[in-house]
Amino acid sequence: MKTEYFDIEKQEKYTLLYDFVPIKFDNRLSPYVNEKIEDLIKEGVKNIIFDLSYIRYCDSSGLSSLLKANRLCNNNGGSLIICNLNPMVKRLIDLSRLDSIFNIKSTVDEAKQYFLDENA
Repeated sequence: MKTEYFDIEKQEKYTLLYDFVPIKFDNRLSPYVNEKIEDLIKEGVKNIIFDLSYIRYCDSSGLSSLLKANRLCNNNGGSLIICNLNPMVKRLIDLSRLDSIFNIKSTVDEAKQYFLDENA
């Protein structure tokens, strides 16, 4: 499913958000992401993968959106995985010490496999 800023692929064990159009995860994109995540959670989605391969910049509002998505997934018995991090975004997450909070995978395939192996 295409949205204004990214695509959503729903599978049985996870939902993937990918092909982000803006390259900045900032105060322009964050409210839209927050709204879509809340909608997905209301629909019963528990596990979400953020493929951030097109994101080249992330500010505090982007990190806040990821933290909120992580909390919503966890509160609903699921997990959030972020993957394909640009070196600058990875550095921001590391400097913010959020690497201990987020489940980070190198690739989308690795993230998908995490959910496919879960409860197998």
